[in-house]
Amino acid sequence: MADLSVDEIGTIERAISTPTLETLDKLATALKIPLAHLLDFAEESASPASQEIESLRLYLRTKKPADTKFASEMLRRFLDKLEQERGG
Repeated sequence: MADLSVDEIGTIERAISTPTLETLDKLATALKIPLAHLLDFAEESASPASQEIESLRLYLRTKKPADTKFASEMLRRFLDKLEQERGG
Protein backbone atom coordinates (compact mmCIF):
# COMPACT_ATOMS: atom_id res chain seq x y z
CA MET A 1 0.00 0.00 0.00
CA ALA A 2 2.94 2.35 0.63
CA ASP A 3 4.78 1.25 -2.52
CA LEU A 4 7.76 0.13 -0.41
CA SER A 5 9.50 -3.23 -0.39
CA VAL A 6 9.19 -5.59 2.56
CA ASP A 7 12.94 -5.24 3.09
CA GLU A 8 12.75 -1.45 3.15
CA ILE A 9 9.94 -1.48 5.70
CA GLY A 10 11.83 -4.04 7.78
CA THR A 11 14.98 -1.93 7.96
CA ILE A 12 12.90 1.04 9.09
CA GLU A 13 11.10 -1.04 11.74
CA ARG A 14 14.41 -2.32 13.10
CA ALA A 15 15.94 1.19 13.00
CA ILE A 16 18.63 0.00 10.61
CA SER A 17 17.83 2.83 8.22
CA THR A 18 16.28 6.25 8.63
CA PRO A 19 13.35 6.87 6.31
CA THR A 20 13.24 9.94 4.13
CA LEU A 21 10.40 12.41 4.45
CA GLU A 22 9.03 11.04 1.19
CA THR A 23 9.02 7.51 2.62
CA LEU A 24 7.32 8.70 5.81
CA ASP A 25 4.68 10.42 3.70
CA LYS A 26 4.06 7.16 1.80
CA LEU A 27 3.71 5.28 5.11
CA ALA A 28 1.35 7.89 6.56
CA THR A 29 -0.79 7.78 3.43
CA ALA A 30 -0.93 3.97 3.51
CA LEU A 31 -1.81 4.01 7.21
CA LYS A 32 -4.38 6.77 6.63
CA ILE A 33 -2.90 8.96 9.35
CA PRO A 34 -1.49 12.49 9.24
CA LEU A 35 2.25 12.65 8.56
CA ALA A 36 2.60 14.68 11.77
CA HIS A 37 1.64 11.58 13.80
CA LEU A 38 4.80 9.84 12.59
CA LEU A 39 6.90 12.87 13.51
CA ASP A 40 5.38 13.73 16.91
CA PHE A 41 7.85 12.93 19.69
CA ALA A 42 6.74 15.65 22.14
CA GLU A 43 4.92 13.28 24.48
CA GLU A 44 7.80 10.79 24.63
CA SER A 45 10.42 13.43 25.41
CA ALA A 46 8.37 15.27 28.02
CA SER A 47 10.56 14.33 30.99
CA PRO A 48 14.23 13.58 31.60
CA ALA A 49 13.26 10.03 32.59
CA SER A 50 11.49 9.57 29.25
CA GLN A 51 14.57 10.82 27.44
CA GLU A 52 16.79 8.33 29.30
CA ILE A 53 14.41 5.49 28.55
CA GLU A 54 14.34 6.42 24.87
CA SER A 55 18.13 6.66 24.79
CA LEU A 56 18.44 3.21 26.36
CA ARG A 57 15.84 1.80 23.96
CA LEU A 58 17.73 3.10 20.95
CA TYR A 59 21.01 1.72 22.32
CA LEU A 60 19.52 -1.72 22.96
CA ARG A 61 18.15 -1.85 19.40
CA THR A 62 21.77 -2.03 18.22
CA LYS A 63 22.42 -5.21 20.21
CA LYS A 64 21.64 -8.84 19.55
CA PRO A 65 18.19 -9.98 20.75
CA ALA A 66 19.70 -12.41 23.28
CA ASP A 67 21.89 -9.64 24.72
CA THR A 68 18.91 -7.30 24.92
CA LYS A 69 16.86 -9.92 26.74
CA PHE A 70 19.72 -10.59 29.17
CA ALA A 71 20.19 -6.86 29.84
CA SER A 72 16.45 -6.43 30.43
CA GLU A 73 16.36 -9.30 32.92
CA MET A 74 19.43 -7.98 34.76
CA LEU A 75 18.02 -4.45 34.92
CA ARG A 76 14.72 -5.72 36.32
CA ARG A 77 16.51 -7.78 38.97
CA PHE A 78 18.78 -4.87 39.86
CA LEU A 79 15.89 -2.41 40.22
CA ASP A 80 13.82 -4.89 42.23
CA LYS A 81 16.76 -5.46 44.58
CA LEU A 82 17.38 -1.71 44.87
CA GLU A 83 13.73 -1.14 45.74
CA GLN A 84 13.84 -3.88 48.40
CA GLU A 85 16.96 -2.40 49.98
CA ARG A 86 15.43 1.05 50.07
CA GLY A 87 12.34 -0.37 51.80
CA GLY A 88 10.02 0.23 48.87
